[in-house]
Amino acid sequence: MKDTWRQYSTEVLGYVAPQTPVNEEYVATVKIQTWRKEGKSVREVALLWNKGNLIYPCSKGVNDFGAPYDSCEYATTVVAYYHK
Repeated sequence: MKDTWRQYSTEVLGYVAPQTPVNEEYVATVKIQTWRKEGKSVREVALLWNKGNLIYPCSKGVNDFGAPYDSCEYATTVVAYYHK
């Protein structure tokens, strides 16, 4: 998402970087490492990555573009991959 990229890029790099695959991988890696260092569980990191907050642990529905989403299912899938 455009706004998320602006926020995360600025937090990690100090400016809004071009959204290239290399930059995306670097910013994602640093954000995830930061959350883990803060003591967030793998599930919490997945939820933060998927929905941006932990206020409501899960959400499910259809977004403005008509795409279905289920943050709990996403988090469960991420945790399963993590443990493989």
